Amino acid sequence: MNIHVTPMDEHDDAFDIERAREALRALKPNAQQQKQARFADLLPEIKAAVERRVPVKQILATLETLGLKLSPAGFKKLYEDVSGDSSGDDSSSSSVTI
Repeated sequence: MNIHVTPMDEHDDAFDIERAREALRALKPNAQQQKQARFADLLPEIKAAVERRVPVKQILATLETLGLKLSPAGFKKLYEDVSGDSSGDDSSSSSVTI
């Protein structure tokens, strides 16, 4: 569904609230935002796998077969961004080593 929104004339006082709602509902996050949202949804399982010391390479391969392709650096960045674990402290049981 493609909705073309034309700017309102600056002298036009009519505001079509329904048209605005429809246009906002049609907006989609970009690919990176979608990837981050999917990663965030899977974070509990990803963290559990990391805590079980499953190799990141194996986690990446599994995610890729399911449609979520990440580079090792991309995985680490998303993991840190989404989990809030960017301390770099290796004492944390859920820190990721690539």
